[in-house]
Amino acid sequence: MADVLERAQGIAAHVSFQRQTVSKKGTISVYFATDQKKRPVDRFKGGLLTHYTRLIATANMVSAANFPYLYGGGHEQPARFGPFDCSGSVSYVMQQAGFKVPTTVSGDVPSWKFPAGPGRVTIFYNPTHTFMRIGNRFFGTSGFARPGGGAGWFDVSKLPTGYLAQFREVHVPKLGVNSFAPPHPGQPKS
Repeated sequence: MADVLERAQGIAAHVSFQRQTVSKKGTISVYFATDQKKRPVDRFKGGLLTHYTRLIATANMVSAANFPYLYGGGHEQPARFGPFDCSGSVSYVMQQAGFKVPTTVSGDVPSWKFPAGPGRVTIFYNPTHTFMRIGNRFFGTSGFARPGGGAGWFDVSKLPTGYLAQFREVHVPKLGVNSFAPPHPGQPKS
């Protein structure tokens, strides 16, 4: 009990995200820097998360980092945590959620071969910009909806009228309760 309290106090006193890892089975581990000499890095390991909860957790983490917009940011294979541009941030969130998609530029989103149209998670793209809606919240980079334009959650009320009409839509498949389980014969994929 004392160890747990010490860890909690260390995180509370000096919260500084370092990195996140996700195992092949979907277990997420988040590493934080602390101000303690005895334990300079603390790891919190969670249970198995669905693709959907991993999407939200990663989007939360990117948004909380509040990085400035960086053209070309996040375009490594796979994308790395740091300042992002629009497609780098969407690629990173998708990869951290367990989808095996390459880091792409906005116009290449169709190479992911996701079903067309809106869904629980919708990716909006055109040749020059991409962002996503996860549930009823929007995530991505935006010069008019986020200060500094960096990647994170943004308010839908800040989207200009007719803005979404400029984009094509695909939706992210396999977001059910047990989204990491192999599909049963005859079960739809999305």
